[in-house]
Amino acid sequence: MSDLVVIGGVVIVPPAERAGELGKFIAKTRIDLGFTQAQLAKKMGVSSTTISMIEKRKKPISAELIEAFFNAVNLDAGERTNFIQLAVTNNVAIYAEKTIKKIIRRG
Repeated sequence: MSDLVVIGGVVIVPPAERAGELGKFIAKTRIDLGFTQAQLAKKMGVSSTTISMIEKRKKPISAELIEAFFNAVNLDAGERTNFIQLAVTNNVAIYAEKTIKKIIRRG
């Protein structure tokens, strides 16, 4: 079941409290597999800083990084679908926060 709803061509964003769940999902999966951030980063072809920033919701996750994560860990189809939903929520929240901060600064 998707958390995204489209009404009249407008995407309704899931609740903001779900925004941090992507990082928790990545960290839990990584820890369950016995990987450090550096080990997962190496498997994904990125820096450990990138993994840390995504886990802390400081950096959005790109489609390329989603694919790299899927290649690095073994997720079933349901987990992949959930991951993509969390990634969308995460990225929307990050971009919304950046936009709000810019608007406030212009104030």
